[in-house]
Formats: sequence, C-alpha cells, structure tokens
Amino acid sequence: MKRVLIYIVLYLVSVSAYGQQEHLYTQFAFNKIAFNPAVAGENNFTSITGINRSQWSGLVGAPQTQAINVNLGTISDKYGFGLSLLKNKVGIQDKLEIAGQYAYKLKLNKSTLNLGLQFSGRRYTTDFTDPSLIAIDGFELDPSIERSKYSNTVLNIGLGVYFKSENIYFGFAIPRIIEGDIDLESENIITKEERHMYAMTGFKLELSQDWAYHPQFFFKVAEQSPFNLDFLSLFSYQDKIYLGGNIRAGGSQNSLLNSFDIVLGFQFTPNIFAGMSYDFNLTDLSQYENGSFELSLTYSFEKSNLPKRISNPRYFPR
Repeated sequence: MKRVLIYIVLYLVSVSAYGQQEHLYTQFAFNKIAFNPAVAGENNFTSITGINRSQWSGLVGAPQTQAINVNLGTISDKYGFGLSLLKNKVGIQDKLEIAGQYAYKLKLNKSTLNLGLQFSGRRYTTDFTDPSLIAIDGFELDPSIERSKYSNTVLNIGLGVYFKSENIYFGFAIPRIIEGDIDLESENIITKEERHMYAMTGFKLELSQDWAYHPQFFFKVAEQSPFNLDFLSLFSYQDKIYLGGNIRAGGSQNSLLNSFDIVLGFQFTPNIFAGMSYDFNLTDLSQYENGSFELSLTYSFEKSNLPKRISNPRYFPR
C-alpha cells in the first residue's frame, strides 16, 4: 500500500507540472541560461538574475519556483561560465538544484558559436508528514502507510549549442542526458528523469529610431510528454521599456492552446532590469486557479571600459 501511494503521488506531481519535470518560465527571453548551458558567457559582462514564479495561483499544492542564475562574462574571451541555484515545490515534494555551466566560444566574423556543457545535481524530498496530505479513512487505520520523509539525490550532465549574430540567435540544448533514478524505493526503477530538449530562436527588427520588435520562439519537448511551443511577440521602446504577449501551445491533449501571457520589462538603469509576467490559463484547469505570476530582477556588472549605456545585450542580438 505504501508503494502504491508513493507512485500515485509522484504521478500526480509530475502531471501537475504540465507533463514535465523541468521548470517553466514565461520570461525565457530574459533568462536563457536556465535552459541552455551554451549561453554562459555570451556577454562581456557578468549578470545575476533572480526569479520567483507562482504557477496556478490559488490551487493548493501548485508549483512554486525560486531561482538565481549567474552568467559570468568577464573571465575569458574563449570560455564562459555560469551557476544556477533553484528551489521548486510541488505539493508535498521539494526539489533543490544546483547546476554549473561551461561554454567554449568560437568567433565567426561578427557572430559567435558557443558549445556548452552542464553538470547538475538535484535533491528530491517527499514529505508524507505534511499536514496538507489527507487520507480518506485516516492514516491510523492503515499501518502500512508510513508517515515519514523520503529523499533522493540525482546527478546529471547536459549539452547545448548557441549561435548569436548581430540580429538573430538560435540555440538547442539537452540539459539532462542521463535518465537518472528518482524512485523513493530502490527495488524497481519506475520513476526517472526524462530527457528534455529545448530549441529557441529570435531576432531583432528595428522599426524606428525608438522602437524595435523582438519575435522569439521556444520549443520544448520531453520523452513521453506532449510538446510545448512558445511564441513571444515583444516590442521595446528605446531599449528601456518592453511590452509583449506570449502564446503557449501544446502541453495538453485536450487543448491546443495552453495559455496567453503578458510580459513586461523595464531597464531602470544601465545595470538594473526588472521583468514581470502573468499567464492566463486556457485549459480546463483555469476553473480552479487564478493564473500564474512571475517576477525577475537582473543586475549587471559593467566593465569600466564599456559605454555607460547598455543596449539590451542580455536578451536579444544587438
């Protein structure tokens, strides 16, 4: 009975995270290193980004994510490094993750081709003592249900490639290559980390002296899960104000469109950028939740020999 309960909970947790084990961000354009290790060192300055995401607000046990991503761009012209820390909670399961990124940068005239490598480790903890967990007939009537915490640590490796020119970028990554065992019991391997594949591309189109258009596409797919496709239509004003809408398709067998999202960004100073987004759920789940909120804050450390004004190199090609 204990084994059955564990597998049921893990199955529901994985389904509630829209059929995948990786984290979800609407502001992927402002945080590409979270998906592709080859983005490490893409700029000639260092940036630190903090993110807080509350998915499906109002739904008990919905995913909550906090993350910090460091992109080191000042160490070497040939190498890039990054560091990511993440905490994710879904229901009674917590996940702590640390990942290190390395990228080798190849100069191709005015373009750059990065080859990336990532090492990551995750600590999964499932707490059956959580007071929010309810048994219909009561836990005391079934002694086989052990109310305790289960933990498991998994290591993995990932690869990525990232190309960036003056007005366009594209990248492809598999952040987890090894299908690691994340079962709470070791007798049989039923639950494992699935491989996720990410592909993204975007370009910058100057509309006038002040306005620019930044369309971007982000394709996500995991083994044994439906695909997801994001189309972000983003406009910027003087590289200081960003406003756009994102359409997310896939992820559900019952609905082609998953959500419509509003994205805002503000370059307050040459060093400080803040982003926010709100997702309108278009699936049947919208009856039980109040949308998803996401906040991000980035601080960039300029090199002293750079111009004082930074023109959005963190997010789009120059």
